[in-house]
Amino acid sequence: MTIQLKNHTRKVGQWLAREGFRGIFGCDYLVDPQGRIFFLEVNARKQGTAMEFCCTLENTLPKGSAMLPELEYYAVFQERFPEHTAEMQNNFKKIHWGTHNYKTHGVVNTGSTISIHSSERKAFRQLAENRVKQNVLIFDHIGSGLVVAEKSFLARVVALGKNRSDVLKGLEQGKKNIESTISKS
Repeated sequence: MTIQLKNHTRKVGQWLAREGFRGIFGCDYLVDPQGRIFFLEVNARKQGTAMEFCCTLENTLPKGSAMLPELEYYAVFQERFPEHTAEMQNNFKKIHWGTHNYKTHGVVNTGSTISIHSSERKAFRQLAENRVKQNVLIFDHIGSGLVVAEKSFLARVVALGKNRSDVLKGLEQGKKNIESTISKS
């Protein structure tokens, strides 16, 4: 599946380049439980998952390889890749991740908040170095003692794991952790 996504994204990038676009872009896909891939959209900008992408590259590519900000600079201002560009050929470190923006299903009151206890870079490094099998991080929780409107953003989950199953379990755990901050009124 990863190869299919990579190939499709490469084709989108080639089309964007022919149309004159230079810079970072991201594609959104939906993968159903049967593994079918559905293309949703192109975001011609850094996406919300830029940090996770950078952490994956940082832990997978050889030391000294061009990272996302440098790639973007060269693409926009020089219309080329830097000489030390390397392409990630496979996921040999077994770094898998997923994100979820948790939005409310109705008007809710927040009774508590979730503090960040680990940096994303550290969590990715620990996964790459086989020091953890799975990690769940919660970011941007809006806080406690608030009345939150229906369909509003409450927090973001980042789940890391050695395989897709671990990531999916982590996303579910993160959602439960966020739900625990909603006060029962």
